Amino acid sequence: MQAMTVNQIMEEYRNGRRNFTNIICKNGDFGELNLEGSDFSFSDLSFSGFRHAKLNGCKFVKANLSWSNFTDAQLREADLTKVDAKYCSFNDAKMDNATLTGADFQFSVLFNVIMNFKDMSGTNFQSAAFHESDLNKEGVDHVKTQLMAQNNIIPYDTYLRAKNAIENVVKIQHSVEGQGFAVGYGSAGGGTGGYGASVSSGGYGSINLGVSSYGTNNKNVGYGK
Repeated sequence: MQAMTVNQIMEEYRNGRRNFTNIICKNGDFGELNLEGSDFSFSDLSFSGFRHAKLNGCKFVKANLSWSNFTDAQLREADLTKVDAKYCSFNDAKMDNATLTGADFQFSVLFNVIMNFKDMSGTNFQSAAFHESDLNKEGVDHVKTQLMAQNNIIPYDTYLRAKNAIENVVKIQHSVEGQGFAVGYGSAGGGTGGYGASVSSGGYGSINLGVSSYGTNNKNVGYGK
């Protein structure tokens, strides 16, 4: 894979390039950028932020988008065939006529997403959340475990910067019998704290997936059935 930064991608895009297949750009901040019509198939864009990004007509065939934030992104007529979109936020995303054939959306949140996809045959929505009521303890525990494990999977600098990868706060709050937990990357207000985990006795737990500067627009969400 060719390693590229967000700035390099945008410079190439302005120069007319649309083929960005087989690239790697993890932990990138694509928020509010216009990349309409680009092809990111087979690329690794995991842990990235696409909040308010214009991605209409983009191709993400077999791309790795896991742990990324697409809150309020424009994905009309996008091709997400066999994409890895686990642990993502698609809240308020515009996905009209998007192709989701064989895509994996396990443990992702899709609040206020209108389900008028072009094709969603074979799509895996297991434990995805479409509403706050989808929350359950098993889903929260699974996401907590996966987040804690990232320290051994991704490079340490990415681990520390992961709080910037997802710009909108996705909070999962659940009363855990016998203990409380707090796992996450990021803190409200854009603090410098890194990725961390803690366990306490009793109370509530929360998993924070990113940072939001929109205060009261934050949403409490969960992973469900």
